[in-house]
Amino acid sequence: ELADGSNRPTGWTTNTGFTRSNAIAAQEGAFVGSHASTANNGWTVYQQVNVTAGETYSFDGLENIPTTSDAFKFQVRVQWRGASNTVVLLKRFTDDTAGAWQSVTSASLVAPAGATSARIQMVPSSLNGTIYVDDFVFGVAP
Repeated sequence: ELADGSNRPTGWTTNTGFTRSNAIAAQEGAFVGSHASTANNGWTVYQQVNVTAGETYSFDGLENIPTTSDAFKFQVRVQWRGASNTVVLLKRFTDDTAGAWQSVTSASLVAPAGATSARIQMVPSSLNGTIYVDDFVFGVAP
């Protein structure tokens, strides 16, 4: 659930372009995360979690990008922190989803040798519009 008295999504690094919103229906809870800009901006926000090297992790999340003619990029990725700081791209969006929720899922993310934490990152760039996110879950794979 994205909820915070400052209108910032809980647990994520802060950026003025990333806030909580109830402009569209959340898949769970009352709010979604909203990346919004009218100036072709970009940024990176992330949550950092501890991991164990060699352990397999999974990620699930949802994105909703309303119809737009904007030429943007939006990446969802995992950065393993430790010896290598390896980045794994989970999904790259360069077009809207016509306002429909689209899943980003990976069930077999293996933390490399030396990894002690992972940063779950969202990276919009050249954004002149809005991107909604909801239900991000990262954890040990079942």
